[in-house]
Amino acid sequence: MLEMIRRREGADVLSKDTGGFLIKNSNDFKLDRIMDDQQGYYLLGYRPNTETFDRHFHHISAKVKRSGLSLRTRKGFYGFTEDDANQMRQAQSNKIDAALVSPFRAHDIAIDLATIFAKDPRLGLLLRSFLYIDAKNLTFQDDGEGWQKVTVEMRGIIFGNNGRPLDEIVVTPTVRLRQNAYEQAMRDGLVLRFDMPVKRPGSYQLRVAARDLVSSRLGSAGQFVTVPDPNREFAMSGIVLSGATEQKILTISAPLLSENATGTKVEAQLNPNPVNRHFKAGTNLVFGFVIYNANASAGPPQLTIDAKMFREGKLIDSANGLRVNVAGQKDLTRISASGVVYLKPELQPGRYYLQLVTVDSGKKNNAVQWIDFEIIKP
Repeated sequence: MLEMIRRREGADVLSKDTGGFLIKNSNDFKLDRIMDDQQGYYLLGYRPNTETFDRHFHHISAKVKRSGLSLRTRKGFYGFTEDDANQMRQAQSNKIDAALVSPFRAHDIAIDLATIFAKDPRLGLLLRSFLYIDAKNLTFQDDGEGWQKVTVEMRGIIFGNNGRPLDEIVVTPTVRLRQNAYEQAMRDGLVLRFDMPVKRPGSYQLRVAARDLVSSRLGSAGQFVTVPDPNREFAMSGIVLSGATEQKILTISAPLLSENATGTKVEAQLNPNPVNRHFKAGTNLVFGFVIYNANASAGPPQLTIDAKMFREGKLIDSANGLRVNVAGQKDLTRISASGVVYLKPELQPGRYYLQLVTVDSGKKNNAVQWIDFEIIKP
């Protein structure tokens, strides 16, 4: 249920901030409500004074004195003049830049995005992303001696909850694959892993665009992520899933670069696919995450995990009291944890949700994370 709410956060925020409303928890689309909303209304507007066009965000608030009326308004607007807007349109003539700011996906290249929050000892809070790319949409070139290569320009932008861009990265990895790895990539796809630091806890939208430098084909994707404060509260990172018996996928780890960085070095390795979370009934579902700010004041933290699996809001299976082994972990401020959930053979194909609750015997509050996955036919 929580994962379903998170998935519609973007549409909910967009509709409210632009003066609309979101239809949810309904199978009939609430067409009667929409028609009633259009039957009779007053649309008010005003022209701000010249000083308002300062390129900053201005909030709007409105009230009605008469009872029996409802009022909706945009959250605000940016103070741009027509000349400013025209300059922005010209700057967005670059397709990849336009794809980053557009609320709609570019589909020349089929891509998908899975992003979790994490805390790195060196970089601090960050969004850790896995970008899946359908390799059949890429233009590989013969690089001699049995090698195939492709170069992909990838750009990512983090937007704050006010819609303003906060940070941007550009990476241009050249991927070189031997014939067997190339054939596997064409069959199963590529995954680009990258990190983007964030300065403080909060709600963020990450948008990523990838462009094949040979064909100029383009794909884009986006995701909303909420980052808690692991320095002050007991918290879990996002969850990464893999199947113990599933086929491997080629993952490309791209280092974090600045906008003007060059000479990217990319290393390839075989890892489970963290993006397309499709698993077969009768196999093991392996989960992994990191625990932050556990209580270590009186010795090693005493941590347990309660794992619950849901489908359509109903509890399907659970395993409680799974103990986290902290032996050998040098940094008790960030404890790696993992476990296995057996997907029973009788489970029907469809969308499922895994809830993990981490319990610290020395803490009053528990930490909770959700992730969705799909069970497919054998």
